[in-house]
Amino acid sequence: MAGYLAGGGLGRGFWHGLLAGSIGGIAVGILLAIAVGAFGLALGPIGPLLGAGVLVAVVLVALFLGLESAIAGATGAAFA
Repeated sequence: MAGYLAGGGLGRGFWHGLLAGSIGGIAVGILLAIAVGAFGLALGPIGPLLGAGVLVAVVLVALFLGLESAIAGATGAAFA
């Protein structure tokens, strides 16, 4: 749906489908990274690094799981 509404070609449909499919995971990842970083402060200066690592990992997983939405977005853009 996002690719169809965005229009503008396959690349734009792919991008908007990817964003639509992974935005929830990215939002949860940001909250999880903040929590891990805050609790990690008890470990000293390595805590915020753990939070950053969690954020990177969760965003990569969310983008990977959003690939099916990206393909659907590119397909929708092809028919727009």
